[in-house]
Amino acid sequence: PQKRAGKMARGTFSAEVKRYLKFLTISSWKSRRSELKAWEKQFGSVKRSRVSSDHVKKAIKTWVDAVVPPKTIQNRVRALTAMYHELDGRDAWTPADDVSYPKPRRKVPDYVPAETIVEVEKNLRALEAVGDLAPAWRGRYMVLNACGARPIHVKLTDPKDVDLSRRIWRITGAKGGKAIALPLNSDQIAAWTVFIDADAWGEWDDTEYAKIVRA
Repeated sequence: PQKRAGKMARGTFSAEVKRYLKFLTISSWKSRRSELKAWEKQFGSVKRSRVSSDHVKKAIKTWVDAVVPPKTIQNRVRALTAMYHELDGRDAWTPADDVSYPKPRRKVPDYVPAETIVEVEKNLRALEAVGDLAPAWRGRYMVLNACGARPIHVKLTDPKDVDLSRRIWRITGAKGGKAIALPLNSDQIAAWTVFIDADAWGEWDDTEYAKIVRA
């Protein structure tokens, strides 16, 4: 969720980014700031009212020539669109409308041995024991792996949706998907117990989570 910024004076693009970020309360705030900074480098001193589709196309070409990953470019375009919609209204025009950009290819998920998943959990637990990691991160890691769940499903889950006594997780539908009731086995019960004890409910930053797990 985020507070709406409402109509704002149209200053330079850089100034508008700073004003926009003051109203942003999403968990991925750091990622959004980073994505918008990439646009600032391209046309930060230009009045936001004068930023055009040509500016966006030129920026994208610069990134493509610099071999910036398609996924990164896609995230930057989405961040730009989100900023304009927040400042000007959800149906407002944005300079990214109808601009084409390289889309990331869908990859076949890599197989991760169970031994690796267990070893990562041990490392997270060791960091947690010395106070270098909040317990919530290990709880999220355990639930995601034990239940084979997507992050969005865990983020949308309320405490009332997890009934350990009945061994059921009521999963809220996401992106048009149907809600389901997932029976929980012993490993999944153990994972949810860690999650609940760590009070790991709600949103988190996926980028920060990925960095922690990879480390």
